[in-house]
Amino acid sequence: MQPAASDSADESFLVRPAREADRHGVPASWWHPDAWRAGARSLVVESAGAIVAAAARCPNRVHPLRHSAWLHLSEGGGRSTTSGEVASGEETSGEVMSSEETSGEVMSSEATSGEVMSGEETSGEETLGAAPSPAGVAVLRALRDAGDLPLSLKAVPGTVEHATIVAAGGVVYQHCPPELVPTGTPTLREWCAAQRAGPARSGVHLVRGAERSTTDLTRAWTQLYEVVHADWSPTAPTADLLEIFGPMIEAELESDSTVLALVDGEIVAASFVFLGSDPAVETVAEALVPGHPHARSAVGACLADVLARTDGRPVEFDGHRSDPHFFPLLASLPDVRAGDTPLDLLEL
Repeated sequence: MQPAASDSADESFLVRPAREADRHGVPASWWHPDAWRAGARSLVVESAGAIVAAAARCPNRVHPLRHSAWLHLSEGGGRSTTSGEVASGEETSGEVMSSEETSGEVMSSEATSGEVMSGEETSGEETLGAAPSPAGVAVLRALRDAGDLPLSLKAVPGTVEHATIVAAGGVVYQHCPPELVPTGTPTLREWCAAQRAGPARSGVHLVRGAERSTTDLTRAWTQLYEVVHADWSPTAPTADLLEIFGPMIEAELESDSTVLALVDGEIVAASFVFLGSDPAVETVAEALVPGHPHARSAVGACLADVLARTDGRPVEFDGHRSDPHFFPLLASLPDVRAGDTPLDLLEL
């Protein structure tokens, strides 16, 4: 890629491939010089000799139909912000919670931006409170043109990064509404008791993750992951996912806190608990068999088990608006409040 000059009414900048010497100008964990791995690109924008924006893309092993991408802006008074996260060059997001795309597609929580559901696209007209960065728009468009697959970025609605991605042509394809549940309240205890009683009468049996092998837990997690992404973000073949997720499950899953819901010996639903930042407990819950007649009650029992066992500690659920059973149950929880920042997944 050759450097490209870009002009606007009040500024001029140069988009070029990133070099190792640019590292000090891009304080982002995901940053690498251009072409640091096969299929990856990293670009920066110079203005008056300083780096004012940077962006990168690379193949995503978990979601191979989109490249993971990240945006960094550093403009005006030394403001420095970054959209997206990275570990080992792969997209992360609460779901996978390691070096692969989990959020990112992060299964995270709430504060809506245009009420974007799975499969819906928005032009970004709902994004208020921030103007796009011209340098950011330029580098994202150049990054988009530097590969054949669409880009997937994460951004918080209302921020400059979100507005910039939209201005470059990005559309929202999923909303991750982070929700934090403060446990220990009387109303939540009542909700948990009701959710645990109903499934017991329906033949739903709960077992702890520690009672199963890492191989079984990896297969269960992979099945859940495939279910929640099937309609809007196709995944790699199951065999590839098992290979990718195995080390994460072994290293990051709290198996003693993870709970599986079985009906006639089949794992119908689960709530996976991962090592998180104290004091919050991070968990992902959904049905592995969403069409099962007891799927909703099985997911409810898993949620209730985690909430009851962590009584007194906040629980942060990572999920998507399109999750078939988790999201409706989350909406029924008492005492829920916005936990972390909301997150949109945008395609460019």
